[in-house]
Amino acid sequence: VNPPVSTLPARIDVPSRSEDQSFAHYLFQTGKIYARFYKDGVKAVWRNHKAAKALRKQNRQRAAPTLSSAAPHSSSSSSNNFACALPMPGWTRAEYQLLVRNAFDISRLPFFAVLFILVGEWLPLVVFAFSNAVPWPCRIPSQVDADLWRGEDRRADAAKKLLERAQRKATQGMPVVAVTPCRPPPSSPERLYVPRPMLLEVLLPHLDRRALLHMARALDLHAHFWDHIPEVVPLPWDVYLRYTIRQRVRYLAYDDAMIMRDAKGAGVAALSAEEVKKACAERGLDVRGKDEGTCRKEL
Repeated sequence: VNPPVSTLPARIDVPSRSEDQSFAHYLFQTGKIYARFYKDGVKAVWRNHKAAKALRKQNRQRAAPTLSSAAPHSSSSSSNNFACALPMPGWTRAEYQLLVRNAFDISRLPFFAVLFILVGEWLPLVVFAFSNAVPWPCRIPSQVDADLWRGEDRRADAAKKLLERAQRKATQGMPVVAVTPCRPPPSSPERLYVPRPMLLEVLLPHLDRRALLHMARALDLHAHFWDHIPEVVPLPWDVYLRYTIRQRVRYLAYDDAMIMRDAKGAGVAALSAEEVKKACAERGLDVRGKDEGTCRKEL
């Protein structure tokens, strides 16, 4: 269930400055610690790349399944309207997450390597301006927390705007629609059942730009500077928003099913603390100020 720890940021311990230590010497020692951390992160990305390459070679005959290629279950159960069956893939959730995260990291490695060469041990001072261009194993704890808090603040602002819009609709007598998801049938060793995203089939093609922007903000799917552009500006990026939302919903639906399958009945309890935190953030759940038990319960 849990992918290798090398796909996550490593711990870094920066000692505090002693009384008899000069400020210049403290900066030099701290720079060396950060330089070592970034070098280890780059090595982790490359090790993950080799592991992912070997995994793809082993499973060359089995393509990664997607919800779009799923065939409906042949049973006459009423749950067929809300679930679809996928052939059991050739990899576990841990292997699948390794492939997904490595694809993210390896695409950002060239730019990060150039940035590291130019800036060196001073990279922590400028890395916050290029946060999304940094591979996950190379992100320092303060950077990870800053990204989480920024995403949560953005999500809260999007929820506030959505509530205001719903209140305006209510005062105008317009209906407000809610969709209740249905639980798919249990998976078996031969078939993997995933919830059929009603959002993709019914709602997504008909959502206007404001609704698409809210969903993208809630899931933190696009750059933050787009939030400062008025929604009424005629930019042709509705297709991009629908594509990114569709890809995230498919990924989350598939990841949910793999957690339930590979955990052998344990479900979220089988995930490590860091995986729970990351899974909550991917699903738009806030983690700030919450302990691990609360996050597991909400997940």
